[in-house]
Amino acid sequence: MDGLRPERRGPVIAKHAAGIDKGQRDDPRSSRSADGAAGGRENAEQRNAPSAIAVVDPAGDLLAFQRMDDVRPASVDLAIEKARTAARLQRSTAEIEDNINQGRTAFVTAGIPVLRGGMPIRINGAVVGAVGIAGLSKETDAEIANTAAAALSPSPMTGQRR
Repeated sequence: MDGLRPERRGPVIAKHAAGIDKGQRDDPRSSRSADGAAGGRENAEQRNAPSAIAVVDPAGDLLAFQRMDDVRPASVDLAIEKARTAARLQRSTAEIEDNINQGRTAFVTAGIPVLRGGMPIRINGAVVGAVGIAGLSKETDAEIANTAAAALSPSPMTGQRR
């Protein structure tokens, strides 16, 4: 065993989001987390916004990733880092960016990405992972991330940390 509590392992995001009960044998890494990436891609396509889409577990480990055609090469790393930041800090990267813009500059020195486009995935108020989007603009990235996280969150508490 890896010594981690079951709720801290990567597959938990997908198990919770899919409602997988004990005894079911679906591979969560390829089910709901991949669905979240596909949902983000669909939303980006509707907006004509080439994007990189990442889904991570609560520790920030990558579960699913999609890169659309014509996305900038740097967007790959940005999407993953936005998702990791949202998962580890348990808040949207938009909230962090807003805090910096309002004078909370400690985030800048912490060495974490603070760009809009990362959104935690919450189930019953608990963060079980996050989605990160990087593409054309921070506003579009944030909107796509919100939509993708909502698709993976059966709870209405998808957005800001409460």
